Amino acid sequence: MSHLKIIDFASKRPKPTYIEAKQRLEHLFEDFTARGVSPKEIASLIFTFGVCELLSYSDTPEEGSEVIDEVLYNCFGIKKKSIFTEGFVTEEDTD
Repeated sequence: MSHLKIIDFASKRPKPTYIEAKQRLEHLFEDFTARGVSPKEIASLIFTFGVCELLSYSDTPEEGSEVIDEVLYNCFGIKKKSIFTEGFVTEEDTD
């Protein structure tokens, strides 16, 4: 009987890079659109997944929101348009 050696492939793989992540997302996008998903729908799915992951790994929702604001501003020049505050909507707010 031969002796088999178990190799932990995960420990042999290099640390992922941003380029690898971008390429994997592009391949996912291309595959889904080739299979009939609209580009807007798959882009929304990828964006939503990223936002959910960012918020879940942030210490607070506000911290995650700040990162999202920074990305939108630094990459696209989009400034925050809405500020969410606590409270109830009154009839004055509905005009």
